[in-house]
Amino acid sequence: MINLFRTALLVCVLLSIFGGQTVWAASTSFKVSATIFQQQPSDGYISTPADVVAQNTVTINTQTTTNSIAVHVTTGAPIILLVRWGRTPDYELGNSVTTSSSMDHIVSIAELLAGTRYYVQVVGYTSTGVQAFVKNLVVTTDSLQDVTPPGNVSDLVGTFTGKNIMLSWQNPTDSDFSYVRIVRNPNFYPVDEADGMVVYEGSAKQFRDTDIAFDTQYYYTVFSYDQLGNRSSGAVALVHTRTGQAVATSTLSDIPPEAISTTLPVAFMQGLLIQQINDGTVRVLNSVPLTISLPYESVPQHLKSIVVTIQQEESGKVYSFLLRANTDKTAYEATLSSLAESGYYNFTLVVYDHATQISLARTGRFLVVADERVLENNFLATTVPWRLVWYALLLLVVPIFFIYMLKRRIEHITERRRIAR
Repeated sequence: MINLFRTALLVCVLLSIFGGQTVWAASTSFKVSATIFQQQPSDGYISTPADVVAQNTVTINTQTTTNSIAVHVTTGAPIILLVRWGRTPDYELGNSVTTSSSMDHIVSIAELLAGTRYYVQVVGYTSTGVQAFVKNLVVTTDSLQDVTPPGNVSDLVGTFTGKNIMLSWQNPTDSDFSYVRIVRNPNFYPVDEADGMVVYEGSAKQFRDTDIAFDTQYYYTVFSYDQLGNRSSGAVALVHTRTGQAVATSTLSDIPPEAISTTLPVAFMQGLLIQQINDGTVRVLNSVPLTISLPYESVPQHLKSIVVTIQQEESGKVYSFLLRANTDKTAYEATLSSLAESGYYNFTLVVYDHATQISLARTGRFLVVADERVLENNFLATTVPWRLVWYALLLLVVPIFFIYMLKRRIEHITERRRIAR
């Protein structure tokens, strides 16, 4: 009955720790001295050599997560288990001792750092206190998974040459960038790789689409991928083909006046700097990736897609990007690798419904600068509540002034009394 209870308890521990599917990542087995566990049975029976070998086998398995290490030890005879761990061979972080003698132990080490190497020492003792074995392990916790997509390609341009469509772009500068995938759709911008025909995949910076028809429009989305398969929101281009005429454009249809909203909360983010379009002049640095963001709850759930188009005022260059929901569903975002040309840009953010009709839109203007000091000044101007700062200074200075004047008055009265005497 006791053995049955221990078995049931062990199963419960396994289920609670690993959800019923225990897959031990690393395993090691070894033998201990043949005399450590060998004991004379109470009935006088002497163990056979095979019994002794099985009795003295120790197996240690480890299972890791991003913040824990589980150590599973099985032996051929009951033991008391001591587990020590640390960032160094001194095992300075902690230890755990089992409270009962058993042939099967699981010790969980929690509150660890992700992607970190730990030294783990496993020590077994017999029920009489004799040290049976010592095993030193080096175990590395799992690294946090990279779920950040790379930036979109920049300078995407589509051109109809009369016979085919030429697409050109600049790949993102992310260190883990891997390749781009181009998807084509005759009806609207593809929102993912399954929403149309994949016409190109690779790391080049241009592609010639020869499988086209005249007097037709083609919607392209260029997705960039990193080495772990994370996908960008997509840069888009709309190209029209006309016989004997070259027309290339990535601009959008005219927006109905009733669809334009002045309250749609579009934000521009660079690092820690978050600027709302309503806060005044938005300034962004031309050498830092720019994320254009829209709160998830600010648009209808039944939307088809969100497209932002930016146009450099001086050169007239036009680029468009899809916004996609981020991993925690807090915002729709599009990340631009950088905007190399300084100056003012106009932007148009359009929300389409499933019938690809415009349901909401927001227009505005922002400034791209090359001087970090301008951006720092803008960070202070948009993030520091200067009115509160002035009030705080006033509340601090006024009492100090009155205390100073009171002190001077007391000194003056004291001096007059001294002279009068």
